[in-house]
Amino acid sequence: MKWVLVAAFISLLPVASAVKLQLSLSESVDVTEGENVTLPCSFSSPSTVSSGLYITWLTMPTGYIIYDSLLGNLRLGIAEFAGDREKGNCSLRLLNVAKTLCAVFKCDVLCTNCGTNNWKAERKVKLNVTAAAPRS
Repeated sequence: MKWVLVAAFISLLPVASAVKLQLSLSESVDVTEGENVTLPCSFSSPSTVSSGLYITWLTMPTGYIIYDSLLGNLRLGIAEFAGDREKGNCSLRLLNVAKTLCAVFKCDVLCTNCGTNNWKAERKVKLNVTAAAPRS
């Protein structure tokens, strides 16, 4: 009887379950030089942890930060955050894309309320920039 009561008591305690953080991002995105393009990216996370989510976009392999959810857009005129963190959207819009723009971008999502497992997700996307047609 004693063990049954202990088991019943333990089953009533709140369970701290780890939230599995998953990130969805295309492997590559095509754009014509001079146009704007959105790098569509989304993450899975219940609304209960939205306050502990931090999003960073970087260029690869340099690790130059383009966007940081704590600091905002760090490269005004080149990129802007196009997502909605509350809805699981962490997309980045690149503005007036130049042929010389870095070809690989990485999105990092950090969840401070997701427990010890699966607290960080990262994915890379390759940007394929084609030259604009010559104007006549």
